[in-house]
Amino acid sequence: MNEWQVKLMKQLPKDYDTVVLGDECCIHKALHEKWFELLIEAVNNGVKVRFVTPMVPDKYCTNLYEYLQKMITITKLKVTFNDYGFLYMCKDLILENRIVPVIGRVLTRSLLDCSWHSKLLEGEEEALIEVLQKHSFLESEKISLMKELGVEEIELNWMTYKDVKYLKEHGLKCTCYVSNNILSMGRVCYSSKWYEMNVPECVNDDRCYNRLNIELEKTWGKERLMYENATEEMKEYFESCYVEGNAIFKNTGLEVDDIRLADFDRVIVTEK
Repeated sequence: MNEWQVKLMKQLPKDYDTVVLGDECCIHKALHEKWFELLIEAVNNGVKVRFVTPMVPDKYCTNLYEYLQKMITITKLKVTFNDYGFLYMCKDLILENRIVPVIGRVLTRSLLDCSWHSKLLEGEEEALIEVLQKHSFLESEKISLMKELGVEEIELNWMTYKDVKYLKEHGLKCTCYVSNNILSMGRVCYSSKWYEMNVPECVNDDRCYNRLNIELEKTWGKERLMYENATEEMKEYFESCYVEGNAIFKNTGLEVDDIRLADFDRVIVTEK
């Protein structure tokens, strides 16, 4: 099952039975009033909606909660949570069966999602490396907690068959973003600083959705304690990485028909 992630908030795609609205990294984008207009359009066209929410600063929790309440007057909504506190805040809406909770990939990321994780683990003890090289959700206690919270689906960066099969065997549906992996997210918006835009008005500026490609030039030397020219090996780790908003992503190079996606229940395609 393929879903289309709307990024520019201009119009809905054709030929998709499910669209992904909202934003997994920026609270200002997630609160944009345009999502409500697109929600109404989708419902009128018989299109299902997944609404993605980011990590939510305390002062915006009530705003986002009220926005969700407004949305579910239109339709029952699948909501992706990337903040455990906000998930707990919405527990009544889950119990009332007004929203279907999903855990997002800001929370399901693990050390393995970092392209240079093997470098970070150099010199560590073998026992520690063995633990850290497992995906963070491959724990029965964490899976049990998800079920207690009413969560039956999680969103993931692309990962190996083995890990996906483990999660599915333990009763979790797995959804993959085919176009990119999210590597990190910051409190400060990189794009607004680069373009010298004002927050939160920047969400109405198309530059907010531009992709800023990353190229590694220098790394911090271990022995000389100064910046050194990056080696070709280190440069390769940053290939296909880009900044969008307050997050860093990496293109996967995958297409929706890639056999390596066969074990996922759903695939989300991101608008370019």
